[in-house]
Amino acid sequence: MKKKNLMLLFISALLMGFTFASCGSDDDPVIEKPGTEEPGGDDPDPEAEAERQASLSGSNYYVIAMDQASYEKIESKVVADFRPNGAADGTAADGKNKNLYVWNGYEPGAESVGPNYYLEQGWTSFQANGEWNGAGYFVPWAFQEEGGEMAYITETKNAVEKLKNIDGHYEDYYLHIAVKDLKARDVFHNITLWYVGKADGSDNKGTVVLGNIPNDDGQSPYKDFRRDGEWQAFDIPLTLFQEQGLQFRYEGELSLTPSKPDDNNVGVNILSHSSKTTLGVSFDYDAVFIYKKAK
Repeated sequence: MKKKNLMLLFISALLMGFTFASCGSDDDPVIEKPGTEEPGGDDPDPEAEAERQASLSGSNYYVIAMDQASYEKIESKVVADFRPNGAADGTAADGKNKNLYVWNGYEPGAESVGPNYYLEQGWTSFQANGEWNGAGYFVPWAFQEEGGEMAYITETKNAVEKLKNIDGHYEDYYLHIAVKDLKARDVFHNITLWYVGKADGSDNKGTVVLGNIPNDDGQSPYKDFRRDGEWQAFDIPLTLFQEQGLQFRYEGELSLTPSKPDDNNVGVNILSHSSKTTLGVSFDYDAVFIYKKAK
């Protein structure tokens, strides 16, 4: 399922343009401000603060993008951590790591130095540079060792398998994502969740559209988002992705066979996003995870 024509070397350029909030590395720029060491900080909007705190008060988290400080607030409730941990240049030695790969179009967005959705740390920002722009959070579960043999990567294999716990309970889970935007215009962002390919060889995925126009497949937006430069969060029911075909289930063992002969790892894009928008306009997002909302 991984796109081999990924713009691997482009990832190093991305790091100069924005901070991978999801990596939570010591290199992430952090601006110290009184009252902002806790998620939400001293936000004067009580409703927005309540939404942020609610998003950290659930259970069974499968984390895709989140800063390290906020992650530590929910760490005891994390089932699987899919945040990127790979090196920036996307070299073959990176094959055992989780990466955010750019497929096409996107360039670095605005310098993303706080506040993100929760506190004064970075977030993920892309700038549209083509008719079609796409990227994916790739999680490998097997890697080609020296000598050509494929072997499982225990940590990520276990993480991918844990997503099966959601099957049969889709109505209890939500995909959380926070976005922000500055300009009013026609735009759509496809947000796609993937899992292990189905037995018949077809893709196992579901897509929800954010924006104000249908996507290229004619799918209507789930919701639009404000264009005021402030963070706006969505809790998207996983049942909507299920209706589009996503199933967190598979039979047998995870495959050790690369999808292409020259692939050196095997895995899945847990989440991907693609955009159609005005050239030069950014797609900024943060706090991306699957979870059970508190009742």
